[in-house]
Amino acid sequence: MLPLMLDVETLPIALVGRGEAYEKRITLLREAGAENLDMYLVNEGPPPPSVGEVWGGGCMSQNDHETLDLLGLRPPTPALPHEGGGSHLLTTLSAGTYRVVYIAGLSESEARPYYTAAKAGGAFVNVEDVKPLCDFHVPSLMRRGPVMITVSSDGQAAGLSKAITQHLGQTVFPEPWAQHFTDLVALRTRMKAEGASFAEVAKALREGFAGVVTAAE
Repeated sequence: MLPLMLDVETLPIALVGRGEAYEKRITLLREAGAENLDMYLVNEGPPPPSVGEVWGGGCMSQNDHETLDLLGLRPPTPALPHEGGGSHLLTTLSAGTYRVVYIAGLSESEARPYYTAAKAGGAFVNVEDVKPLCDFHVPSLMRRGPVMITVSSDGQAAGLSKAITQHLGQTVFPEPWAQHFTDLVALRTRMKAEGASFAEVAKALREGFAGVVTAAE
């Protein structure tokens, strides 16, 4: 696996699924700054043969509405089945509409048609908790101001990654570090504006970081 940081502000992204896992992905993507996000709620119950039946806002739960209102997101895009048993969503996914597709809260059999369609459209796909249907894995992450700290086990032990992240957040980089990191980034910006060299900026950041660590001990 190769760790990368993806700028999702304008990247076309689709989220397909339902339930708690689906809502957690909404939060994750929103916090990451995803603005071009389309969401598709999949109806509860067994899907029709080879096609998951997808519904729009009319079948959203009250919790779904409250979550979306809280996050300031637009309602999920309706995706009603076409005549003849096909699916508008499968057609949309296979047409290359999205660059990244997240599928969450579905069983492997439910997720596979959406995965296959999204792959045909050239998207990178992540089906939560189904490693064979993942082009990439979402690491456990912790945000402290402008700094994001991530831990990954290459999809092999998500619980372990989360435990390590929580340990780092509680013992190494507790909440006050958000302001410390913000101050250090501001220092870099100021020094660059003043014409400092790369080596000078790097040295100042190292020393500033070491000073915060020493003061916290």
